[in-house]
Amino acid sequence: MKLALTKMQVMSTAVSLTFVAAFAWYAIVVLNNDAPATLPAVEQVKLPNTVEELPGRVPEAPSRGVSVPAGEASVRRAGQLTVTRIDVAAPLMVVGRADEQLFQKALEDGVVHYPGTASPGQPGNMYVFGHSSDYRYRHGSYKTVFARLPELQAGDRIVVTDATNTSFTYKVTGGAVVAAGAMQYLSQDTGGKSLLTLQTSYPIGTALKRYVVISELEPNANYNTPAAR
Repeated sequence: MKLALTKMQVMSTAVSLTFVAAFAWYAIVVLNNDAPATLPAVEQVKLPNTVEELPGRVPEAPSRGVSVPAGEASVRRAGQLTVTRIDVAAPLMVVGRADEQLFQKALEDGVVHYPGTASPGQPGNMYVFGHSSDYRYRHGSYKTVFARLPELQAGDRIVVTDATNTSFTYKVTGGAVVAAGAMQYLSQDTGGKSLLTLQTSYPIGTALKRYVVISELEPNANYNTPAAR
């Protein structure tokens, strides 16, 4: 009887050690590989956060939407963004400055044009970001507007309409998963080209990384005068 118990104890110990070793490997290799890279310590900034939580998780202390300070008139609609392939037709919102509170308020009403980046149709890099997911209790109808962004393919068209109702068509050239701190995608150094970058948090339900889609203006597909309203 004592011998049988000893064998069982040995087997139990071996199983436990195997489990511990497997978990240690997972923590070191898998979790480490998935950790988003960041810029050097002097530039610890990130691309806009367009996700708040894993879908279905109930936060401990929910709030009822994002409030903007009294008298703040820095959030407004300035056009529309349309991406036929992924069934997106969303208001294009602008904010007066790069501010997380303003970003979250604007995201309730559409996708957001990052301040300081190129205007529609102009040389430089127009940078637009939108939600891939968000808290269920949050206000807004665009919580998953860019959830299907990774489905876009080279050659797909994106149409941006500005405040004068002038339309600009961009042709997708590619997309990629990038680190949350990959600030080079905000660069305006485009060699004179007119680019449009779309961004959302990735994977859906996390803010670990970002998914970006790059597109270039098609000059012959745009209008120099306001389109019919």
